[in-house]
Amino acid sequence: MKTFLYAFIMLMIVSACSEDQEQILVEVPALHASEIYHNDDVKKYILKYGKEHHDIAASYLNKAHAVKDKNLKKAIYFLKRSITLEPTAESYTELAQLLSEDKNYSEAYDAYDVLARKIYLDMSGRSEYVFSKPDDNIIIEYIIMSILAHNGIDNYSLSEAGVDKQKIRARLISDERFNYDTSNVDHKNIMIQFWTEEEVENYRKSLDNLNALLKSVADTASVFEINQKNVSQFKYDDFNGINYSEEFDDDGIDLRRMAVYYLKEKQDDPEAWLHYNINHSLRAHGQLNVLVYAIDTSATACPIEMREIYHRLVIYDGDGKIVSDKIIAFQSGENLQTVSFNKDHFEISTYKRSWKKPYQKRDFDNEIVNTELLSKKSYIVTASGEIIESISQ
Repeated sequence: MKTFLYAFIMLMIVSACSEDQEQILVEVPALHASEIYHNDDVKKYILKYGKEHHDIAASYLNKAHAVKDKNLKKAIYFLKRSITLEPTAESYTELAQLLSEDKNYSEAYDAYDVLARKIYLDMSGRSEYVFSKPDDNIIIEYIIMSILAHNGIDNYSLSEAGVDKQKIRARLISDERFNYDTSNVDHKNIMIQFWTEEEVENYRKSLDNLNALLKSVADTASVFEINQKNVSQFKYDDFNGINYSEEFDDDGIDLRRMAVYYLKEKQDDPEAWLHYNINHSLRAHGQLNVLVYAIDTSATACPIEMREIYHRLVIYDGDGKIVSDKIIAFQSGENLQTVSFNKDHFEISTYKRSWKKPYQKRDFDNEIVNTELLSKKSYIVTASGEIIESISQ
């Protein structure tokens, strides 16, 4: 339900026989303060009332201008009152600027949103701006405000506005409000949205990318087991921020997901789409880096014992090249493999699982009746990074 702003207009009625003055109360429909950032409501109000309440709106605007150098918050208050009576692009631009000056970046972003985002007019999908198409400066301020308010970028504006990304990048770098530590991961994840394709590709293949991946892994123990209980474990939420292989999504480029380049599957097939968990990271023999990660290829919503997951060990040299790799544990149908890892050597145990019915990946009405140990093999990681089988004497 709409609220109303009551404006008192004094009408001076002078008659030959009386000096009496009459007060007339005029009811003026206005936007509620909470509606001035609701694009649909603002558009409807403009279409219905236009400049009908211009004089009252102008009086509040004049009050805002009169006090803004002395009392910023009061100027913001008066400017909002003006907008409730006559929303204009100029008023919203000024409001956003004052809110930014007051370091209220979240509300400044809301004000720029009214200027920069289209609204849908009807079910046909027709859309238009509340006022008119914003210029580059409005779009750039909108993007900067989204960063300052939400520690991220409004990718709608970035993708829809058609503003040169390098122009935005230059403004960001020179903007004193944007004072992030350049070594901070949030800063890097913001700036990467403005990289050229060449810069993205160079980073993807860089040691910085690999080192960021290795550094993100919490478990750096050189002794661990992937046994019958945890071989099927998989974190389906955003583990370490790098659970999926999509480097680009609706939120732009994710710096952390760039690490997928260093998974062997992605290097073998750049178009591969993977569900993966990074589980272990450790050093071996000086410059060698060891990474252990899981790839999930399970049927959707399958029982735990029917998950199809494998764990791969990859060894990188000092230049980030893959020296060797091996699937060290997995679970799939009748096949089961576990591993016990200790510094530079490990033992793999292979089992056969028997099922009540012939195993089919998507037949969930089944169960394991027996697990039989078939063999055990030992391996060592050499100083050069090779994985070789250790033959017992």
